[in-house]
Amino acid sequence: MSMNLGFKGLVAFSLSGLAWGLAGPAFSAETVTVAGVEISKDPELAKLLPEKNVKNGLRATFNPPQPPFSMIASDGKPYGVLIDFGEAIAARLGTTISLSRVNHDSIIPALQAGQADFMLSTDADTEGRQKVVNMIDYMKYGVSLVVKEGNPLNLTSGKDLCGKKLAVLKGWSPPDYFESLSVDCEARNEPRVSITTLPNTPDTILSVRSGASDATFVSTPTALGAMKAIEGGKVEVVAPESSPLGWNLQLHGLLVIKRNEELTKAISATVDSLLRDGTMKKIFQKYELNEALLLDEVIVNQALSETGLN
Repeated sequence: MSMNLGFKGLVAFSLSGLAWGLAGPAFSAETVTVAGVEISKDPELAKLLPEKNVKNGLRATFNPPQPPFSMIASDGKPYGVLIDFGEAIAARLGTTISLSRVNHDSIIPALQAGQADFMLSTDADTEGRQKVVNMIDYMKYGVSLVVKEGNPLNLTSGKDLCGKKLAVLKGWSPPDYFESLSVDCEARNEPRVSITTLPNTPDTILSVRSGASDATFVSTPTALGAMKAIEGGKVEVVAPESSPLGWNLQLHGLLVIKRNEELTKAISATVDSLLRDGTMKKIFQKYELNEALLLDEVIVNQALSETGLN
């Protein structure tokens, strides 16, 4: 299956109700509107919030650009699925949220250093990550290949990448998978895959456009979202016919540092409420994302991999 694809350090922001601010969080008990849904404080969920977050609000990191999940507007303000999601979480808990932008490979170090309370992310739930963070899963999807327009090298699976140049997002999961590709290639007496790591998803896609790389693996919703966000074309998305949501289906979610079980409980219960009452579906509809990506209920720390990329 292929689809034409056209592309169009730490930075802090803060959200207070519906307004952006430059100062620290400012509390508000007022109902806020996210993706057309009015959201107000749930007293029972608010009781779960750690005292320090009741006083100071929530601090979250995010990793743009990942269209349509997180992007930066021309005026410097972040927007996207995750930004709306973060505001909905804060509103349901009756608090505010401040955002800090980090590079993908700095996400967990930022949490470990106490620079943020949690990560607004679409990261895959893996056993490796679970050693350091709690994964609050709310989506399930896989990855797709982004290749040159017309797919001239006929790249349709991992087996086709032997001897090819593959661009990979730095810090992306699963890192051991890319090594296993080369091991399989060598077992068939074929050349290894040449891996180049790049700092963000648009860079990996632009690497394919320019011919510096033959392909890149990108999360399926991000690959499709990039059709609307990055200009230029010259590439397309390849996904298996049997699995439109991509290869290597995994659970994806938010990250909370392992030692903060109290906050994990508060955020997981809140995310569950947003899944069950349809708020997340409304946010997905706003950004034209397939609702099939969403789980019916939240799952915590359940690493899953259903389908290999070979």
